[in-house]
Amino acid sequence: RSRTGFEPFRKRWREHTDIIGYQILVEADGKKYVGEVLDIDKDGALILKDSNGESHRILSADVSLL
Repeated sequence: RSRTGFEPFRKRWREHTDIIGYQILVEADGKKYVGEVLDIDKDGALILKDSNGESHRILSADVSLL
């Protein structure tokens, strides 16, 4: 069991979040994405699936629940 890096935080985030499965609006670098939160990856990026089925890694953005 790793206690270094991001993995311990990721595990705790997944245990305590209720955002997985929610539709969100993401605004980053002048672009907007609307989609479903799938997960958070090993690097801390939010994984979003848009209406076209495309996945996006979101590292930093303004996020709003829809």
